[in-house]
Amino acid sequence: MPDHKPDYEAPDVLKLDKPEQMGALFDETRNLIIGLLTDKAATVSQIADADDGGVTWTGGVVSGVQKRVSKNGGVWLLFRLEDVDGGVECRAWPKVYEQYRESLVEDAIVKVKGRIERRTEGDAVLAVIEVVPFSGVSEFHPLTLVVDAGCVEPSVIDDLRRILCDFPGPVPVVLEMERGEQRARLRVGDNLRVDPVAGLYAELKALLGESCIRVG
Repeated sequence: MPDHKPDYEAPDVLKLDKPEQMGALFDETRNLIIGLLTDKAATVSQIADADDGGVTWTGGVVSGVQKRVSKNGGVWLLFRLEDVDGGVECRAWPKVYEQYRESLVEDAIVKVKGRIERRTEGDAVLAVIEVVPFSGVSEFHPLTLVVDAGCVEPSVIDDLRRILCDFPGPVPVVLEMERGEQRARLRVGDNLRVDPVAGLYAELKALLGESCIRVG
């Protein structure tokens, strides 16, 4: 069996048993942000400035799912695709929605190919062409959670530990600590590896905020 190595640089281990470690480790561990969607052409926030009619791949977390009915009676989906830097409105018209409906559910992480449509008011909308389910994580590619280090309370650490314990699996977790313009990546102990399912993402977003999951 080949000797696989993680495709990220492992920072200091944070076992989540001493909340005060966050402040102490923050200034000691700085790594470049590792995007989970390394092959996508644009982040969702970049789509806002893209040319009308252009076709691109992007990716993020599905949120705000709303089923709509067209004049012809077809069901289509309106939703937002979000990452930590922003979001974009997406529309999956009936034929596309029928093909990818199992992937386009609340809190799913997906890669999306779409055509950029700029409305008269200037906002960009992505008309979905293709959808690829994407957990963005694996045994060698961690799930990254964005945490505001200036607002962390001990109770949040306890709740985070509980959530991670509730979804055991093979995927390592990394905390992307933010304090002003400072960034630090802190790896959670291996005893808190997770299974990256939609239920986990939903609980993490409820605890840490809608943009806590790093997907690009």
